[in-house]
Amino acid sequence: MTIVQITFGQITSDSQSTKTLSWIIENPQIESDSLFTEKAAAIFKWQTTNYPNSQMRVKGISEFMDSSKNDRFFAEIVMIYTLSEFINQMNKELSKDESSYLAIKNVLVYYNNIIQIESNYNNSILDKYYKLSEEKLKKRIKRS
Repeated sequence: MTIVQITFGQITSDSQSTKTLSWIIENPQIESDSLFTEKAAAIFKWQTTNYPNSQMRVKGISEFMDSSKNDRFFAEIVMIYTLSEFINQMNKELSKDESSYLAIKNVLVYYNNIIQIESNYNNSILDKYYKLSEEKLKKRIKRS
């Protein structure tokens, strides 16, 4: 008889991966990134194991990546975007542009949550995106 033990942070379903990503977005880890890393790694492992054909897409985040490599939260923001894209790819009805839009929206929620905690932090690219209407943000993503 084999006993399967689920450890803290292990993802066992699509819905759990989505819920875990939502928790990460809503609870930025400013002081220590170990919890972020643990949860993000669990989602990444689930995604790559269960959806090995998921694509790494950077369309909606490329401007941030090109201009903000030294940003304090660069790795976390790129990971939020990447995990969002992975999870969006489970929904076969989403176009690539719609998936990119939803992923950048998750980044903007995360960014807003960071600046609520860390008021001195800002990023000009994300500030600009945050101020755009849905229509203008979608157009900007489509052009990138």
